Amino acid sequence: MLMTTLRLILRPLGLALVGCLLATAIMTWAAPRLAGETYLLPYASTQGRVVYELYLMDIGRGLSFRILSDVEMTDQPSISADGRYVVTDYNPLTLVDLKYDTTRTFDDYTHRDWRVIWSPQSDRFAYLSGEDAALVIQSAVGAARRLDADGRLPVQWSPEGERLTLRMDDIFTAFMTVASSEITVPAAFGEVMVYLTDWSARGDELVYVSRSMTSPPVYKLNLLTADDEALTLGGDLEWVTNIDWSPDGRYIAYVMWEGPAKRIFVTTLSPDGREIINEITVPIDTRQIQWTPDSRRLLFVGQRDSDIYIIDAVGSNLRRLTDNDRINVLLGG
Repeated sequence: MLMTTLRLILRPLGLALVGCLLATAIMTWAAPRLAGETYLLPYASTQGRVVYELYLMDIGRGLSFRILSDVEMTDQPSISADGRYVVTDYNPLTLVDLKYDTTRTFDDYTHRDWRVIWSPQSDRFAYLSGEDAALVIQSAVGAARRLDADGRLPVQWSPEGERLTLRMDDIFTAFMTVASSEITVPAAFGEVMVYLTDWSARGDELVYVSRSMTSPPVYKLNLLTADDEALTLGGDLEWVTNIDWSPDGRYIAYVMWEGPAKRIFVTTLSPDGREIINEITVPIDTRQIQWTPDSRRLLFVGQRDSDIYIIDAVGSNLRRLTDNDRINVLLGG
């Protein structure tokens, strides 16, 4: 249904070839590179109410295509990494299969309106149940597992889809190995208040931001050796609001308060990841960041206009991708 609709929309515009490309690429929007440097970006848009519309944007050609409309939610939707599934409601949870145009409803809802998080393999998603505070691992096509995580929220999957980072009261506290349900607390986490984390692409390291008043706030933790090291980034990092490690491991982007506005800082790491060799500032008030799959460009949402922008990793070629007088939300990453 979705692919047929796209072809019908595009053919009158003389863009049938692009329609075929997009219809083929929808299921693999997160692939690092498509024909003609095409990237398909999922995002949600709202007028500030509980009703969302979901879009796919062809970044290379500047075209957006609506894939779902009038989605009623109290928090943003969650889309799978391959672009096939969308969880569109929080009570009850509703799963939309965009490939086969089917809907599946679950007899459960998320705790505190917290959205679900998809595994990198797009075969399952995790959430904290509003029914009994169980950590639920729900298969996209099968049954669910209900695990005891002491009320911790699942926040992010590891790249291989075997572990989850968990938090409670906005503080990251532990990891869970999904297969065994084992929860571990890194020694480094016991010494500081950790409130932002991101995995390396290999899943063997983690960058995290602490709220310690006596230590540097940004660390890189080796999960194999349990060693952590402070990253000496520019500025007073007590007010970092977002952090994102690029898929190729070369860049760490973070958003930090600078006076009355939040700016983007992009740090370039040495090939071994141990030294900082460059840092740039993007002087735009920002509230959300996300790397493209090839790590060459950074997507972000402006704080004041809520539009989506894109910029090269080196700080050049800034472009605004949306201009729709709506609140836009990035859904990838």
